[in-house]
Amino acid sequence: MKSNRISLILILCFSFVSFILPSHAAYADDSASLNITLTYEHKAISGAQYSIYQVADLKADRTGYVGRAPFQWNGNLEELKTVDAQIKLARRLERQSRNASAAMTLTTGRDGTVRFTGLRSGMYLVVQTGATGEAADYTTMQPFLVMAPRFENGVWNKVVNAKPKPEVQKKQKPKITKKVKTGDNSELFWWSGSLMLSVGLMTLLVLRRKNKMGGVS
Repeated sequence: MKSNRISLILILCFSFVSFILPSHAAYADDSASLNITLTYEHKAISGAQYSIYQVADLKADRTGYVGRAPFQWNGNLEELKTVDAQIKLARRLERQSRNASAAMTLTTGRDGTVRFTGLRSGMYLVVQTGATGEAADYTTMQPFLVMAPRFENGVWNKVVNAKPKPEVQKKQKPKITKKVKTGDNSELFWWSGSLMLSVGLMTLLVLRRKNKMGGVS
């Protein structure tokens, strides 16, 4: 359970740290792309279907986000300051996505990867919407949020990579009483998605504070 939590935290952190954006940074005018790779013990998993939904647009000054209809989120970054908050928001947006059209839906091939290209700058909700073949033997990934593009090392990175870590489906054995562990797989995916988000959020908050200080002076 501890290792699962660590893995998920790392993914969330990468996402948010990457988005600590200075307003003078070089901006990526071209569209962004998101690659999701699903593997288990170095083995690529085919048959996992993912749908992505754009839930917010990146502001023109690149200091935050503006919610995008039909999703009901005002772009308040305070709702993303903690992993629990990110999980709560992702769950809420996932429920709203059931009445929305996905920006794209793709299924992993032999390399275990899906590549979403031509994305508008903003925040995306990633939802696993199906599993066939090899993917049916693994747990369903929990929804998470991703920022695309990301800001890294002074430049905008148009290519965002996410690598959720699946778990093998636990097959119930008859006539054996076993205490079922709950939350492990969910936490793994939540922490993964949260890490993807946390890095960028930290940057945005720092930038916003600097802008406010500059305005006061």
